Amino acid sequence: MKKILPLSAALSLMSSTVFAAEPVQLKIGHVLTESSSYQVAADTLKKTLEDSGEFEVQIFPRGQLGGEVKMIQLAGVGALDVVVTGSAPVENTAPQFGLLAMPYLFDDLKQVENVLRGDVGAHFMNYLEPHRLKGLGFISALERNVLTSEREISTPNDMDGLKIRVIQGPAFIETYRALGAQPTPMAYSELYLAMQSGVVDAAEASPDGMIADRFVEVTKYYTLTKAQYMPALMIMSKSKYDALTDEQKSIVDEAAAEASAAGFEAYNDSYLSSIAQMGDFGVTVNEVDTAPFAEKAQLAWPQLMANIPGASDDLELIKQAKQ
Repeated sequence: MKKILPLSAALSLMSSTVFAAEPVQLKIGHVLTESSSYQVAADTLKKTLEDSGEFEVQIFPRGQLGGEVKMIQLAGVGALDVVVTGSAPVENTAPQFGLLAMPYLFDDLKQVENVLRGDVGAHFMNYLEPHRLKGLGFISALERNVLTSEREISTPNDMDGLKIRVIQGPAFIETYRALGAQPTPMAYSELYLAMQSGVVDAAEASPDGMIADRFVEVTKYYTLTKAQYMPALMIMSKSKYDALTDEQKSIVDEAAAEASAAGFEAYNDSYLSSIAQMGDFGVTVNEVDTAPFAEKAQLAWPQLMANIPGASDDLELIKQAKQ
């Protein structure tokens, strides 16, 4: 004879089954160290998500899950949940992001943060949707300056013939070509030895990288040319996001907003502290008049924009947001 549970007991059993649902498992990957703004953003995202009780999160820094291009591809096919990455690798998937790398597009860190955390940032995130990716938010904008092993840079003429390692992206290559240097695309992981052995004379890098990746050991001068502010952002697999409940999506959105704020704050702090520490390693920090650098580098704009879909309209949006 089948035993029938009282209604109250049945409801209690159903309730316990619901509350015993397993948390959503998420993996986050990035290529920088545990002291980076990428890690701060990932840690903030993890804490806020796990505090909700709906998620369990693992973070894999230092490229443990592959390079940025590979991780973005994995997220697109649903094999990785979240990627924290610079915008340059995103250009392979959504070429519109190339506009954000154009030289002297922004004036300073505060301006670029205001633009990227507003409507313009949301506009660019929409470019990811057709590629099965969900943009969660920008977390920093890395100010790219010139580090040199021997040559002091004061004017654009000092860039003539300088063999400089650049990010493997059109805007970075054309920027330094316009400045008269010899841009040499190279993997970031190869840069230290390349500087140490003289394969390249210089590189462009953010201040925090100078300290975290020990470039201060192979650098004599660090010049604040401020040519580019390379955005960093969080990207989620769209299939993973779409599979969440509405409540879980809201939790992710709120957690991403907190992570974005934490990432920008961490980068701004590390920027100032890294500049201050360089002198301790014997590196001279040069402040220069950036206007003549901008005048030469911006000659590359027309060529770059010709290869970026919707570049003119998006540039106008950025100009309006800057005001």
